[in-house]
Parts: sequence; C-alpha cells; structure tokens
Amino acid sequence: MNELTSNNLELDTEITAQNTEGVIFVDINAIDGENDGTSWDNAYTDLQSALAAAGASNQIWVAQGTYVPTTDANREVSFVINNGVKVYGGFAGDETALEQRDIEANPTVLSGNIGEEGQGDNSYHVVDITDSPASTLIDGFTITGGQADGDGGFSRQDDGGGLFGRLNAGATLSNLSIENNFASGDGGGIYLERDTSLTVDSVTFSNNSAGDVGGAIYVDSNNSLNVLNSLFINNQSAGGGAIHTDFVTTLNIINNTFFNNQGGLSDAIYDDTRSVEQARTIINNVFGSDAAIDRPQIVLDDLTSNSEINISNNIIEGSFPTPGEEDVSGEGNITEDPLFVDPAANDFRLQLSSPGINAGNNEAISNPDTSTDVANNPRIYNETVDIGAYEYGLYVNINDVEIVEGNEGTTNAEFTATLLDTLGQPTTQEVTVNYTIADDVARADNDFTADSGTLVFAPEESTEAITVAISGDTDQEESETYFVNLSDATAPAVIQDGQGLGVIQNDDMLGETSTVFRFFNPNVGVHFYTASEAERDVVLENEEQYVFEGPSYISAPETDDPLTGISPVYRFFNTNTGVHLYTIDEAERTFIEENLDNYSFEGISYYGYEEQQEGTIPLYRLYNPIIDAHFYTPSEAEKDATIENLPDYELDGDGIGFYVQPIDI
Repeated sequence: MNELTSNNLELDTEITAQNTEGVIFVDINAIDGENDGTSWDNAYTDLQSALAAAGASNQIWVAQGTYVPTTDANREVSFVINNGVKVYGGFAGDETALEQRDIEANPTVLSGNIGEEGQGDNSYHVVDITDSPASTLIDGFTITGGQADGDGGFSRQDDGGGLFGRLNAGATLSNLSIENNFASGDGGGIYLERDTSLTVDSVTFSNNSAGDVGGAIYVDSNNSLNVLNSLFINNQSAGGGAIHTDFVTTLNIINNTFFNNQGGLSDAIYDDTRSVEQARTIINNVFGSDAAIDRPQIVLDDLTSNSEINISNNIIEGSFPTPGEEDVSGEGNITEDPLFVDPAANDFRLQLSSPGINAGNNEAISNPDTSTDVANNPRIYNETVDIGAYEYGLYVNINDVEIVEGNEGTTNAEFTATLLDTLGQPTTQEVTVNYTIADDVARADNDFTADSGTLVFAPEESTEAITVAISGDTDQEESETYFVNLSDATAPAVIQDGQGLGVIQNDDMLGETSTVFRFFNPNVGVHFYTASEAERDVVLENEEQYVFEGPSYISAPETDDPLTGISPVYRFFNTNTGVHLYTIDEAERTFIEENLDNYSFEGISYYGYEEQQEGTIPLYRLYNPIIDAHFYTPSEAEKDATIENLPDYELDGDGIGFYVQPIDI
C-alpha cells in the first residue's frame, strides 16, 4: 500500500480548477477570490486581465456591471479584442451554461467614461478590433461613451467612438446596444477601414453621432458589411445618418428598422460605390421618421449598370428612388406608415394591422430554421417573414415542473401552458392544443397517471393548466423524469416550446452509505480519511505512525442519478509527496488528469452531497500553505478551534468542501 499521509492535499494556488472548460470569468464584484479567472468565485475583476489571458479557443464570460478600459485617464487605451476570442456579457455571476444568462436582467456595460463627469475626456475608442479574425464574437454588452475627438490622420483618434477597426478587422457583433458614442470624424458608433468583414446581428444603435459621415456605422475600402435584425434609432452625421459606406465590396442590409436618423446626404444609408461593380442587397427593412423634412432614406451614389442591386420588400417613408439615379427599386416596396406599436416609447414592433406583417422576402433569410429577430423570437412566423427588425408571432409554451414524490397517495404536479403573442397579448380567437403525458425514466400507471387531452384557449385567455398525478411510494430509487408534450396547435398559434420536463424528486434513501474513518499522523500533523473498512484495517495493522480516531462522518448513498445532487468523491495519489487528494469537482478531476502527471488517479473513494440537504452537515475545508495540505472536519467547533489556535490554517474558498451525514444518524 502507498504511504498514507493527508487525504486532502489540494492543488497549488496557481493551478485552480475551472468550472467550465475554456471559459475565463470576469466579475467586477469578485473581490474576495483569487482573481485568476478560473471560476465565478475567483473571477478577474477587470476585463483587460481576461483579454490578456485569452486565446482564440477561449470564451470570456462577463458578469453584470460597468467596465472601463483603464483607470489612469489615458484616452488612447481601449478594450483590444483581436485574437478570435468570444466575449459574452449578460451574466449574473453564477451560471454554468451559456444559455442560462439573461442579458436584459444583467446589463453589462463597456464604457469609455475613464475620466471626470461628462464625455469630453473619455476613451477615443471603447473597443478596438484591428487585426481581428472573423471568428471573433462580441455578444451581450452595451458599448457606450466613446469620444473620438482626437487627432485625425494616421492615428484615427477622431474616428470610431464605440468600436474601431483600422485594418483586417473581422468580427460578429450580436445582442449589443451601441449608444451615445461620438466621433468628430467618421463612424460615431463603429468605424472600419480596409480589408474588413463585419456581421452585425441583433444590435441596437441609438444616439450615436459623427461630425463627418456614418452616425452609427462607417465602413471604407474593400470591405464586407452584413447588417441583420438590428435597430437604428436617432443616429446622425453630415453624411449617412445611420450607415455610410465608401467603396465597399458587399453590402447586405436585411430585416432592420431605421427611425429618426438624420444625415446631410441621406437619413439612413449613403453608399458611395465609386463606379465599381458591387453587390447591394437592401431587403425587408423599415425606414421611418417623424421629421417634417422630406430627406432621402437611401442614396446609392455612382452606380454602374453592371452593379447587382436589390432593394425590395422595404417600407420606406421619404424619397424613393434615390435622387439623381436610375430607379433601382425592386418588387414589394411599400410607402405606407409602418404602424409601429409606440415609437415615442422606442417600441418599434409592428402592430397587427401594419403593412409589414407577412410582407417580406424569405429568400433573404440565410437560415430560416435558426434565424431570430432582434428580440430572439423565430424569424419567420406564419410562413412569410415580416419586414423590419421584429417578427410577430403567436406562440404556445409550457414550463418544467419538479415535485417531491411523497410516500403514499398522489401529489399533483401542475404544468402551465401559455399562449401569448410577441406583443404580450392573448389570442383574439379560440385556439386548441393537444397534450400527452409520456414516459421517460418514470413510467405511466406506476410513477404517474397516464393522461392526454386538449387544451382550449378561449379568446382573451392566455394560460391553461395540465395536472399530472404523481404516485408516492417508499421505494429506494433514483429521481425520475417524464414529459408533457404539446402538439397540433390550431392556427394561427405555433408551438414554440412544446415539451415540459417533469422531475419526480425521490425522497427515500438511495443505495448504501459508507462510514468514513479518520486517522491522525502526529509526525507531520495531518489527518487521513478512508471509507474502506479493508484499508482501515490495513492501516491499523501495518502503519504504526497513524493514530485511529474512529468514525468521522457518513458519506452520501451511492447513486448514478445526477438529479440527486450527489457526486462521487475522487481520489488521487501524489507520487512526489506521498499525499492523497480527494475532490468532488468533475472539472478539477479532469484538470488534474490532463495537466498533473505526478497525480495518479485511484478511482471513486465514496460519495458526497453537492449542496446541503435535509439531514446533512458541511464538511469544512481549511488549507495550510506551509505544509501544502488541507484539513477537513465535520465539526464546526473543531474548524473554529483550528483557525484560532493554528494560525497557519485558513478557510479555503467558502470553507466548505461538500456535505455529508453526521455520524449519529
């Protein structure tokens, strides 16, 4: 048998396990952790540290808060994002999966406000994507407060207040708000120059301005610009109020909404093709204004007869076709009022009576099955895409329900099916939806009562209940799942999320528990724990340096069911020190196996609870950096005494390794 010393040696403080592989965490409020970016608890508190550590294979997750490029008032400093990394904002700071984030609930701001109150001493560019590959992604932020009013010429400090790309800048921007940025030159919101390729999808540009051209976006020279499902509100410049392009190879403007932008050459889009054969696609957009001045919304200058121009299925308030040019309009353009829901309140969804409902061109949508509008609703509803950034729809959804099983009789699990349109309104006509309750691990007529039926949503009704009778028992079994499936919704409703997951949480003891025994080695001052009676007996018979202290706690029952909140406790042996390491963290186990050759994996030692459950207690975890070992104890009094009397010991993290059962049950 290997020499036994402490059972709880942890990794060196420089090698900390990650919660999510390849993710670097940033949270401005994580002031009590290690601040190494390896978890939410140990997140970097500034984005610049994460960007410096990240490579193209990484994701950066940023928790809510306001982040600035620098704190030393150097206006030339920006957030430089140029190596293909994917940067996501909108997290609360406890998520374990990307789809758990809520961007609206967790506003994450990249701000140029590095100086005093007001914008005059702000960063020239908030974000810089110069030399960035096309794999770069910026998603889930508000970019604001850029003040590009510096020197022009080569430095371009007068261009691109919000986002700047000098050369070879490729990126996708999604789920952003780019607002209140200024450039005395070009591109108040975004400036891109030479050999760049940018995709903008579901981005809101508001109140950006440029002294020269491109209030929201300016792109110049041999570039590709794709703008999809986005909003342009109250942007202005002396050229194109929202978008201004010069000598751009490919320009695709699809399913966007422009309102109250102001430009000296055109309010929405000014495109100078410079007499070169180019491709221009402007389809399914709304161009609106409440201004009394009748200015053109779109100007395509220096067209050639061989240019590929498609301007179709747009709603355009203002001059059309472009002044001084041949008629380049295609089919399906509309000059009526788009009938926004409430433009004064910045609600640019279309009323049901809008001429833009079901009036777009589906061929402009590259991926109809996966594309979404600016509100992340399905892009095509009722077979034909709407014009503008928003898609109307009437959708049925069902929730998930978890319920404790009980020991006898039945307990009702209450599911709720919801029928609402994207304006938040119930149906104006009767809608029916069928449902069935389906087996998964749980079985009908054993774990729940089989049922099926039809939900009837009367006019003005938005919710219907589905009750599932769950059968109680005292069987020692794993938690079980079943499904409530929706089908066959009558028109005009569409099922959006049609499967409710039911979880029957077992409340009876699972499997077998193990008593965990404790030894003490007075020679080195560390404890050793084992759940194996055979190993306990070998130590008692052969390892005289260990003093047996008896049973310490009881493990969780052995189970393969992930719904129980029980995880295996893994054991490693450090061949350099002769010390064992135990961990409940799957990511830490993987990290050790992949990166630490001196650790030999010895399998599962026993099982522990990930979170506190009824009848469990914390297993406290302390660390001694002098001997590089951990001490675990189920006794709060022993934990407190150790900290008070042995100053080399300190709480590790939150001070809890996992949860166990006390020895007296």
